[in-house]
Amino acid sequence: MSGFLFLGAVGYQSRAFVTFGEPIPLGDWDPHSRRDILRLAKQTLEIIGRLYKVLPTAVVAAAMRPAIRRADLLGHVARHVETLVAGGANMDSTDPRAIVARGVELLADRGIVVRERDAIRVRDRHTLRYYARTLDHLLAPAKRTARTH
Repeated sequence: MSGFLFLGAVGYQSRAFVTFGEPIPLGDWDPHSRRDILRLAKQTLEIIGRLYKVLPTAVVAAAMRPAIRRADLLGHVARHVETLVAGGANMDSTDPRAIVARGVELLADRGIVVRERDAIRVRDRHTLRYYARTLDHLLAPAKRTARTH
């Protein structure tokens, strides 16, 4: 189950996404077993990771290069979307064109990227990296596989 929450405080407005997953039954876990506690912790992290709402800004940030043609960005985003969908990610959108349009728009509005003719250039790489890293847990298996080949 997923929800959208609009927050406003002191003239600043923002959005928050809240996603609720299935309860994790604890009856089969031994609280005195270190192995059980570690397995439960790992399972909990994996479940929370899959529930994380994947937004266009994060997908575009993960696909960006210091400067990239819009067509190339679209190809990178499409590959990321395939990986994310295959991994069961909680996607805001699965349309690569919509993701690029919305993600670039929001990142440009925030001064993180700059739109130039048919290209996008990074202006604030530290903030862009912050957005991109929110997907590391979902893209990591694909990145590890790509590095080993």
